[in-house]
Amino acid sequence: MFFKNFKKIILTLLILSLGFVGIYFVDLFGVQEKINNQFKKVSFYNAVKEIPRIKIKMKKEEYNQLIHQRDTLLERGNIPWAIDGTEEKLKVKAKFKSGKDKSKGNIRIAGHFWDHWKRDPFSMKVRTKSPINGSSRFNLLNSRTRGHMTDWFAHKLELDAGLNALNSEYVWVDFNGEDKVYLFEGLYDHVFLKQKGFSNAVFVMEYTYDTTRQIKLKFPEKEPSTALVKRCSSLYDSLCSGSLSPMDFIDYKKMAKFYVIGKVSPDLLQRMQKDPTADRFASTKKVIESIGGKMLSYEWVRGRYDIICCVECDAETAVGMKVAFLNSGLMDALMIHEVFDYNKAFGKAADATKSVTKPAE
Repeated sequence: MFFKNFKKIILTLLILSLGFVGIYFVDLFGVQEKINNQFKKVSFYNAVKEIPRIKIKMKKEEYNQLIHQRDTLLERGNIPWAIDGTEEKLKVKAKFKSGKDKSKGNIRIAGHFWDHWKRDPFSMKVRTKSPINGSSRFNLLNSRTRGHMTDWFAHKLELDAGLNALNSEYVWVDFNGEDKVYLFEGLYDHVFLKQKGFSNAVFVMEYTYDTTRQIKLKFPEKEPSTALVKRCSSLYDSLCSGSLSPMDFIDYKKMAKFYVIGKVSPDLLQRMQKDPTADRFASTKKVIESIGGKMLSYEWVRGRYDIICCVECDAETAVGMKVAFLNSGLMDALMIHEVFDYNKAFGKAADATKSVTKPAE
C-alpha cells in the first residue's frame, strides 16, 4: 500500500517538475511574450480598452436637472423637438477631460427626435471652451441614431478618399462615475477649419420637417459682421434660385480631372519582367503627388496603349507630369485628355454661333 502511494507521489512531483521546467523555457525563449502579443492583436477587449476616454463631471443638482428633462422628453413620446426655436433644451455646466485635454463647457440633450433620448445612453451635445479629443463642439451619440457603425464607416471612407470628413469614433465616457460607450461626432467649427487648413468658411444648415423648411447660416466667428451675414445670405439665395452657378464659387482649375493614357517603353517592360512584383501603382502615385496632383485610378489595358490613369490636378501640373514621364524614358507616348462639361460646352457653342458671320456674308 505504501509503495503504491509512494509511486503516485513521485509521479505527481515529476509532472509538476516538468511543468515548471516548461514554463521556465517558455519565458527563457520569449514564447510567452509572443503569445501575449498575438493575443493582444486579436483581443476585442484590448481594442475596446484602447479607444479614447472622456471624463465628464458635473454638480449633482445640474446632473439631476438634465435627467429630469430627459424624463420629460420621454413622457411626450415620439413628438419631435421643435426646430423653429420655440422650445429650448436645458444646458448644464460640466468639466471635461480626455488625456491631456481639459476644459469647462456645457451639455444639453441632443437631437430633434426621440431616438436620441429614449434609450440609454441618451445623446448629448457638447460645447467646450478648448478642444477635447480634437473638437470644441461635438456630439456624444447613442450609436443607434447613426445606424450603429454606418456613419462611422462612411466617415472613414471619406477620410480615405482625401475628403474633409468629420471626426467620428467610439469613445469611453465616464459620465459622473458611470461608464458608457458613445459615438463621438465632431462638428464644423473654427477648430475643424484650422485642422483642415481653411482660414474661414460659412456653414449652411438646412432643416426639413413636414412643410417646415429652415435655412440657417452658421459662422465660425462668435459675432460676424452684419455686412458679412447679408452678403452670404444674398449669395446663398442667388445660388438656390439659379441666378448664380456653383462654378462661380468653385475654383474648377484646381479640381480639373484628366485622363492620362500612356504607352510604356521597352526599357520599362524589361524592368517589369525582371521584377514583376514591383508596385507600379505606388511609384506612379508618388510621382503625381510630388507635384501636387492626386491619382484617382490606375489601370493596365490591352490595345494600342498600356496604361490609363485618372488624375485630379490643374493644367500646369498635368503638362509637367507628362514632360517628367516622357523625359524619364519610362514612356514612349503619353496623351492627356481633360474632362469637361459637354452640356455647358455646347451651350457656349450655341451662344457663339449667333455672333458668327460667314465669310460670304
